[in-house]
Amino acid sequence: MARPTTRKGTVNAQFKRRVPLHLLDRLRGERFTADLPVEPTPFSETFRVSCVVHEHVKFSLRTADPRLVQIRDAAASTAYAAFLHAVERGPADLTYKEVSALQGLVYKKLVGNHEDNPPAAIGEGRETWTEFEVWSDILNEADEWLERGFHAKARDTISRLLDIDAFLSAHMIRLSDKSYRDFIEGLVDTTAKAMHRLQANARGDYSQDRTVALFPAWPVQTVRALPASQMQSGGISFEDLFNRWKAETKPAASTISTWQGYIKQFASFLNKTPSTLDPRLVTDADALNWKNDMLAKGRQAIRVGPLAALKRLYRYGMENAATSGIRANPFENVKVSQKKAAGTGRLPFSNEDVKLILSAARKEKLPYLRWVPWLCANSGARVGEIVQLWGSMIVEEDGVRCMKITTAPDGGEIKNQGSERSVPIHPALIADGFLEFVASKGSGPLFYREVSHKAAKARGDDASRHKSKGTANRLAEWVRKIGITDPRKAPSHSWRHWQKTALSRQGVSDRLIDSIHGHADKSAAAGYYHPSAADKLAALTRLELAAMANENEPPNTGPAIDAEII
Repeated sequence: MARPTTRKGTVNAQFKRRVPLHLLDRLRGERFTADLPVEPTPFSETFRVSCVVHEHVKFSLRTADPRLVQIRDAAASTAYAAFLHAVERGPADLTYKEVSALQGLVYKKLVGNHEDNPPAAIGEGRETWTEFEVWSDILNEADEWLERGFHAKARDTISRLLDIDAFLSAHMIRLSDKSYRDFIEGLVDTTAKAMHRLQANARGDYSQDRTVALFPAWPVQTVRALPASQMQSGGISFEDLFNRWKAETKPAASTISTWQGYIKQFASFLNKTPSTLDPRLVTDADALNWKNDMLAKGRQAIRVGPLAALKRLYRYGMENAATSGIRANPFENVKVSQKKAAGTGRLPFSNEDVKLILSAARKEKLPYLRWVPWLCANSGARVGEIVQLWGSMIVEEDGVRCMKITTAPDGGEIKNQGSERSVPIHPALIADGFLEFVASKGSGPLFYREVSHKAAKARGDDASRHKSKGTANRLAEWVRKIGITDPRKAPSHSWRHWQKTALSRQGVSDRLIDSIHGHADKSAAAGYYHPSAADKLAALTRLELAAMANENEPPNTGPAIDAEII
């Protein structure tokens, strides 16, 4: 029978247990947590100890008192046995009721930690920040991480109030990926309820807690382990890892197909396939050799392409180490210095290019050739955002006709959350009959055919391209055919470069241009800036698109105005 040990330099006893060999690979690097009694009495308060698992689990019992050593060692032994049992049982797949019961345990813990001495309800002076204001900031930050799909970041944020993973470990709870995400998503609301209860305590209100009765009891014995066929004890492949990441983050179809290509290339380099390559067996040397091989073959942008993709996949695996078994990232320290050669950077369209394109588009009959170039010049939007517009996305805001840049009803995506915006329609397009064209198309797609006009159909392959992608490609070919042949001028993206430059020359502020283009301003004050549709329209009408399309009238290229449009 294992007994408490001592270590050099202290009289305090130490808890030390060897990790079973068949569990060592699964547990190495995880954290074990246990609650030990403060006093040698039956109902003593407890304190929490924690350690990282290596070949042994070991930590100080923080006492040399023989009786207290014996009691704390027994408590730690019980916790360790339960910990190993939970590992053997596998990650639990919880029902909705069980997740709610687990939230109840968190609520009781948060309230129990502070109810005797709750944070002050009111600070002294207007400039004093109370602890409850800090709680509110933490909840807001965690909620923002969840909206962006970063569950691990939300967990880390809330862990400033209660160490979530240590809490689960102390209760010997191991969750499946899905149940863990469901649990994390409920923490903001649970923590807010605990804060409200503590605010009542701070006011002297210790009446019956009705909130705690809302949570079902935690059914310790009814938690079910995943079937053995779903457990990862036997190994995990790159294909498994990618599918987990894809299911959680729901990336764009283009990202799925691109990253699948990167994974296939890396697996092939190691003479494997994505379904047979175990990411846990990849070494730092494998990652470095792949980088060198790509450099030798002349591959460009590998830092922001394949290396970034594999690095992110491994980080995801480490965030979910309890079920993936991934505890190291061989790509983390792989660096590459690839400088862009002079003469290869992307260029904007010139005013002459814009004049050529708009004039040619005005003569076209096909809707996507007639209107998409004008809408790009109007908005500086990505071509992919324009070609997936539906009639229902042409709206009126405060009396201004706008196009709503957002996800299309049939699954067409935009780059990120910050890309969602409204952009006023330039008077030149309205004068040319764009709104009448929209009316003729009804509420469905404007520039591609979607017979159902309903939400996305399952097409079997979640990496398949959206129907509007073909339209964007044909438009790019048309731009090349009419004479824009400079390879540094992207037929689709150079509109954004041109419009930002043109608006800047007209004195429009960068932050208003960023709002029109859907570029995020990372400054603290940016969240308070909300330009109206009228503000944006006033800026956009400074671009004389009709004059630029008229071969007999030169475009307005005069000096910038003195007053900044904001």
